[in-house]
Amino acid sequence: MTISAASRPVSADDQASVLRFIQKITDSWNANEAEPLCEVYADDASILLPGAILKGRPTITEWMAAAFAGKWKGTHVLGHPLEYRYITDDVLLVVTHGGAYRPGATEVPVEHAIRGMWLFIRDDSEVGWTITAYANTPVFGTIELPETHLQ
Repeated sequence: MTISAASRPVSADDQASVLRFIQKITDSWNANEAEPLCEVYADDASILLPGAILKGRPTITEWMAAAFAGKWKGTHVLGHPLEYRYITDDVLLVVTHGGAYRPGATEVPVEHAIRGMWLFIRDDSEVGWTITAYANTPVFGTIELPETHLQ
């Protein structure tokens, strides 16, 4: 473990990789497609959500498919990075805010606004990273959508 990694700024390449993950998740969510959304997670990824603990990509995919058929059907999502930080050279922590909203909205409503924490691990894939863990918590306020999300 390289302790000094935390004090080193996250490289532009690694930030760009994370943004590609977030864009893939956003595009898949907006299309309500669980399979491509979950491709960014490690086979043994863990997700902690209010009321749910999900372990492994198959479980995460099944949960998302059910959510897209139910509560999250027709919604879009915002995940805006607030912080990037190396834990080690091969582990990257990203904090985001955002949440689900209905098309045409100008903000993520209070009941769906969240802050998320993502744990990325470096791997040998084309992208170079995979998500090994994710958790979110309510914000208890609204989050304004950037112009790129207004439709």
